Amino acid sequence: MATTTTTNTTAGAGVEDGEEAEAEHIDGAPATDIFAAYSASPSVRALFPLSREHPADVTESSSLASITLPPTSYPLHEAVSHLHLSQLQLEGVLYATTKHQEFLPSKQRAGFFLGDGAGVGKGRQIAAVILDNVARGRRRHLWVSASADLSRDAQRDLNDVGAPGIRVIDNLKDLDSLKSSQTTDGVLFTTYASLVSTARGRARLDQLVQWLGGSAFDGVIALDECHRAKNSLSETKVAACVLQVQQSLPNARVMYCSATGVSEVAHMQYLDRLGLWGAGTSFKDFAEFSRAMKDRGLGFMEQLAMELKSDGKYLARSLSFRGAEFVERVVQLTDDDIVRYDASATFWRRLRLATEAANMAASTGSEAGNVMKAFYAAQQRFFRIISVSMKVDAIVADARKALSSGHSVVIGLQSTGEAAAAALNLEPGAYAGWVSSARRTILGFLESQFPRSAGGGGDDEMYASLVKEANALPLPNNFIDTILDALGGPKQVAEMTGRKGRVVRDATGVPRYELRAGGDGGGDAMLQSLNVEEAKAFQSGRKLVAIISDAASTGVSLHADRRAGNQRRRVHITAELPWSADKAIQQLGRTHRSNQTSGPMYQLMVTNLGGERRFLSAVARRLQGLGALTRGDRRAASGLDLSDSHLDTPFGRRALKRMYDAIVTEATQLPPGVTAAPLVEHCDVEVSQVLANSPPAFPAALHASLLAKVKLLCVSEDGIATSRIDTDKILGDVRRFLNRLLACEVRMQQLLFAYFLQCLSSELAIAKSSGRYAEGISDLPGAVKRSHPPELENSGGKTTGPGPLEFWRDPNNARAITVRHDLTVDRGVSFAMALERRRLASDGGDMDGFYQSRRPQWGRHLPILALRKPGQRSAFVITRPNTGQSYFEMDSEDLRAKYQLKSDDDDELRSTWDAIYDATLHDGFPPGHEAGRRLTNVCLLGGSVVSLWGVLETTLRKKEHQIAKSERSMRVVRAELDDGSRVIGVRFPAAFLGDVLVGLLSSSSMDAGNEAASVQLTPSSQVEAPASVKPKQLERAKSKPRTIASFFQKKAPRQAVDDEGGLGGSGGGGGGTKRKERDDGDDEHCGSSAQHVVVVVE
Repeated sequence: MATTTTTNTTAGAGVEDGEEAEAEHIDGAPATDIFAAYSASPSVRALFPLSREHPADVTESSSLASITLPPTSYPLHEAVSHLHLSQLQLEGVLYATTKHQEFLPSKQRAGFFLGDGAGVGKGRQIAAVILDNVARGRRRHLWVSASADLSRDAQRDLNDVGAPGIRVIDNLKDLDSLKSSQTTDGVLFTTYASLVSTARGRARLDQLVQWLGGSAFDGVIALDECHRAKNSLSETKVAACVLQVQQSLPNARVMYCSATGVSEVAHMQYLDRLGLWGAGTSFKDFAEFSRAMKDRGLGFMEQLAMELKSDGKYLARSLSFRGAEFVERVVQLTDDDIVRYDASATFWRRLRLATEAANMAASTGSEAGNVMKAFYAAQQRFFRIISVSMKVDAIVADARKALSSGHSVVIGLQSTGEAAAAALNLEPGAYAGWVSSARRTILGFLESQFPRSAGGGGDDEMYASLVKEANALPLPNNFIDTILDALGGPKQVAEMTGRKGRVVRDATGVPRYELRAGGDGGGDAMLQSLNVEEAKAFQSGRKLVAIISDAASTGVSLHADRRAGNQRRRVHITAELPWSADKAIQQLGRTHRSNQTSGPMYQLMVTNLGGERRFLSAVARRLQGLGALTRGDRRAASGLDLSDSHLDTPFGRRALKRMYDAIVTEATQLPPGVTAAPLVEHCDVEVSQVLANSPPAFPAALHASLLAKVKLLCVSEDGIATSRIDTDKILGDVRRFLNRLLACEVRMQQLLFAYFLQCLSSELAIAKSSGRYAEGISDLPGAVKRSHPPELENSGGKTTGPGPLEFWRDPNNARAITVRHDLTVDRGVSFAMALERRRLASDGGDMDGFYQSRRPQWGRHLPILALRKPGQRSAFVITRPNTGQSYFEMDSEDLRAKYQLKSDDDDELRSTWDAIYDATLHDGFPPGHEAGRRLTNVCLLGGSVVSLWGVLETTLRKKEHQIAKSERSMRVVRAELDDGSRVIGVRFPAAFLGDVLVGLLSSSSMDAGNEAASVQLTPSSQVEAPASVKPKQLERAKSKPRTIASFFQKKAPRQAVDDEGGLGGSGGGGGGTKRKERDDGDDEHCGSSAQHVVVVVE
């Protein structure tokens, strides 16, 4: 989006806008290489030199790739370490088992977070960790996941790692139905939903804890797809149960597994075993931790992810998106679409007024508010259905094109509209016609919520009128039924959704209602099994189109698997993004996994409706947060770049309030940074004529035309405060604005959204100039090399070669060392380098090129290189000879007004460029000034920085009057040095490091109860020695379960194995005690580390 430059009030006279701000500091451009090729840690390469590469290209975020894992020598047995796992998977198993030997100061065993993406093999890594523990005598384990069907995958993963003898007990119900001898040991597989259930008046959670062995249990708890345990602050039942399990079993080896585990800070409470809060940390509980995290922003989150890895608590690898393509497909609305949409918007406005009137007469207090909340919820559902429906023709056309090109198609949806058909109470086989989910949404609201009088009268007449009007609206049929029918029906299309019934054509072409699973439609188990069979049909090639909803977005593989019959390239059409970034990532991962013949083509369908950006914005915001929390870089959550769709930010809220203020006050001028050109194309004829005839009167005419509509957008949630602008909170509520925008006519949506985007662009420009905006981890520009700290350079004493210096060692954690990197950066760009940049960006348009300032500055017309920012219409990236690429973008209007385009071979421009470049190596510009030098010194703090963050922020606040605005916030930056190595850290003014040391040494800064205190990655207070391997337990785990046929097979003689032997890899557990341990006994605390007793039931 276009941005405008702003004048820095501290700039000297005659300096072009933004030049002084950047001259006083150095800022990196956003890092372009967000991902880096995965490389195994030195420990893995040393311990397993013969391990094999993963069968797919794997990446880490570049920021996490720059972090080295701590050394470990945990003795994984060769049964775990060889044959069945790739080098990448071995690393996950090795560090999980290593971390599980440690205890937190809270006396709980430390946990490990495996944040690998889809296709990397989280299941195999969980299975291998369980195998290692079974081999060491721990008999019972817990595996929690999202779907009961995934128990088959758990058994498959155990088989794949060579442990077919480890029984998977399928859900808690099996503890009731199976004989006690069949549940003596094994892996209890259950779902998050089962954790909150009860049986015969007893909580399943209590039954589970008792079976595991209570507080003595020291087996594995694998929380697979652990993002299902989020929302702990709202005390959902699932989140509370997941926390309770961990607290009831303090010795358990907890393994958190999810590529999308922490999309928001508020959802991190279940990560209880990472040691971020509680005893021995700077935060007494999660609530205090959460407040501090929110205050510190995404930069802090990025640093935290890196330090979790450096402490061996966290890994997050993902399949490379090499070979995958991402396309945003904008569906332009037709004239008929606009007419139908506007008719719907008009109806909903009438429905709102009627509901408010009837509501005021019939209800009081909370009842009235509840009706209006239901109204806005129904309105939002309705327009989301309409939005998806308008893409159906494009989806069908694109799917047919993909099929004709030899591809297979996966269409991702979130909702299915089943409630509409269910509301009709249709019988299987009954004639149904094509059901309209949109119409049923209106009628459902009217039937359940619209106030009617008990004895008839005006309200009932209004109700009847509204029902009649709703039935007359030109509304589309259910989109999933339409897509299914257009692409060949159930015989050609595999459907993996949660709906029980659907409308399909019978043999004569008549649309009839049918149950998907037959009979009475089946329960959830039958539907899940049906979805598995449908996935098999797609993967085998019997069906070449698949439609998936949220119900099939977990655990289903639909990629072009080399082992599958259907190896066509997948075209994954995302018809609607889910609300949750977690679900978005899950859905994208269905078609992108290991061992595929080709990467998928992702096609994101979006209309040109301004209001639909609400849905894109919601997910973009979560994806950015997800990248920061689980990848170390906020842009690395997926290969899809939705950063420009991120609207619900502090900048977006300020922009919205600025727009509202101008409209409500009917201002006679447009806000700063807003121009008429992008708005007038959406204005009605009268307002457009005002601009043509009397431009100064345009703002007042525009604001007057928008006033009534904006007042409707800003009513409070309960709808009672009509016809007035609500509180400041509502004025800045971007979510509400975008939700309500959907209910406006198309032209009004486009106008308000274009106005909002211009205000947002202006806010971003202001934020950049004041240092309040950061686009994620950035790269220092120019040539970078190490230097000595200035205080050492000026001391006159001897110094060793430049290198990182230890700045701080945490007194509570010897491993937490903070280092300082002192760097010298040459940010200058020679004319030859500028020409090369110009050549590489030759497709930017006729405004790309070299410019000279129209006004001379210090006797020169200053030269710049301006290149259009990719994907933007009017924003230009500026490069100068002495300061390199500018942190500030320039709007096309400013560029034309202040600079004159010159040819590439203009002698005067080249001469001036060369002169400035040569003169500013050690001197400033103009000469004699510090600002504008090519060479500048930068200090980065690396290593353990999270524990210092609060003191660093406090110091910056105290010293902010001494530094430029743009340096008042801490940013994580990277630098590639002249020797090819890279460093990463938080940029901080070297001159203030002495003040930081004073703060660190102060007892108040280390007080755990202080809000300004720093979070510490808790050091382990105790490390447990690995238990020895039990050969018989390992042998039984590796042996296939006996069947009737195998029982009578002739057995080869087996060599006796000493029970105390270690099979070459035992870690000398048990403190060297030499005692015979039983293989076949039972133990009250079956997982206790006091006795390693295993019974493997065959």
